[in-house]
Amino acid sequence: MDRVPEWVVFAPVLAVAAAVTLWVAGAIYYDVYGAGRWGRLAAVAWVVGVAALFALWRPPWQPFAALLGATALFLAWWLRLKPSHDREWEPTVAVLPRAIRDGDAAASRPTLCNRWIHWQSRRSVLGRPRNWWV
Repeated sequence: MDRVPEWVVFAPVLAVAAAVTLWVAGAIYYDVYGAGRWGRLAAVAWVVGVAALFALWRPPWQPFAALLGATALFLAWWLRLKPSHDREWEPTVAVLPRAIRDGDAAASRPTLCNRWIHWQSRRSVLGRPRNWWV
């Protein structure tokens, strides 16, 4: 009973490796290839490559260290990305929502429809368009 069974140590390592692999696959799909067909292929190739790495390379800590190193490099690139809204948008969501308060009344322009919704109290909501705030 002096030794800890190998699976007790290896199971958490595999769980962390699976979580890291799936996160990087999602980042490859969305951020590298823009959720296109090539992104799907690259993400699947990443997952298959990591699975092959763990299946073929021994001892088990070495592929885990290689995965963490590759993830660190990918994360360094990913954190340097600049957010941008410079892309093709659906017309219904092309404008950010706005809210305007006028005394006790508030108006909000939602992104799902092109009209103003007005709140005059907690219980009354009027859905008529009012173009004087546009």
